[in-house]
Amino acid sequence: MSEAVEPREDGATWRDLMTRERWIEIGRILLTGTVALLYWQQLVPIQVLWAAVVIGLYPLVRTGLADLITERKIGTEIFVTIATIVAIFGGETVAGAVLMVIILIAEFIADLNTDRARASIKALIGSVPQTAIVRDNVLCGEAAAGNGQQVSLRQV
Repeated sequence: MSEAVEPREDGATWRDLMTRERWIEIGRILLTGTVALLYWQQLVPIQVLWAAVVIGLYPLVRTGLADLITERKIGTEIFVTIATIVAIFGGETVAGAVLMVIILIAEFIADLNTDRARASIKALIGSVPQTAIVRDNVLCGEAAAGNGQQVSLRQV
C-alpha cells in the first residue's frame, strides 16, 4: 500500500473514492463480522453480538426508513433489516449477523462502483471537444483541419 496513487484515466483514484464515511462503513462491517466470529467461537456474550448487530443495522434502518417515508419506496434495506431481526429473534443470531455483514459488504461495493462510474462519466463528458471545424458549410473532424474555420460547438 506504500505505492503512490496514480490517477486513473477516468479521473477517480482510490483516495478520491475512500471518503470518511466509507472508512466508517468498513469499520462497521469489520466490527460486526469480527464480533459474530467471536460469538460463534463462544468468546463474547450474546449481548455484545446484539450491540454489534445494532451498530451494523443502523445505516440500513436509517436509509430504509428514509426511503419509505420520503419516497414511499421499500428497498432492500428494509428487507435485510426484517430478515436480520427475524433471524435474531428466531434464535439464529449468528446467521442474522452473517447475513447482515454480507449485505453490508455488497452495498459497500455497489456504492463504490456507482461512484467510480459517476467519475468515469464526468471524465468522459469533460473530454468532449468544445470546437468543430466547418469547411464549405460541412462539419469536419479534427483531421480535416487544413482549410476550414474553427468554431465553437455552440455555434454549430
